[in-house]
Amino acid sequence: MQCESLLELDALMMLDAFDRAITNVESQPFKVEYRHDGKFRNWTPDFLVERAGVRPELVEVKTLERLYPAEPLARADAIHRFRALQDATERKGFKFRLLSEAEIRVQPALYNAKLLCRHSPLRNNPALVLRGRMALLKLNQHTIDAFQEAIGPDVDGFAMAVAMDWLGHAQLDRRSRFSRASTFRPL
Repeated sequence: MQCESLLELDALMMLDAFDRAITNVESQPFKVEYRHDGKFRNWTPDFLVERAGVRPELVEVKTLERLYPAEPLARADAIHRFRALQDATERKGFKFRLLSEAEIRVQPALYNAKLLCRHSPLRNNPALVLRGRMALLKLNQHTIDAFQEAIGPDVDGFAMAVAMDWLGHAQLDRRSRFSRASTFRPL
């Protein structure tokens, strides 16, 4: 997936890690014509996000500085511009979502999202996933140490627990950074 900034990449990680309803994401999918300041302009959304059973969403990622400029005239212009983008988006049948670092770079969620992405290759191994599910069924305590013991020494229990979270078989405690001390609940 192509991203123009680290903030966009972080936004994708957050969406991918925690929104299980997403079926497809496209980077800079197409241009949307909108009217602002008496002129027609073109806008290319950062992402098109599709979810099962709901209207697709066009997402724009901006820094807080771009959303809320210090200079009053620039701030007013930004507000009108984003309203115009929202109106044009909704006329085309899409939802509009504006994300800034205030929604994206929230801790410990972003840290956890990065871990979920880092350990995602494990979820593509059907034999390991089955083994992880079987280990979850054996547990009396829902700790990484207990999961490690149940899954065996040849697999990293923490990495596998993260993969099981990604797949929806367990949910690590999201109130703190994921770690080998994390607890979870089977789903």
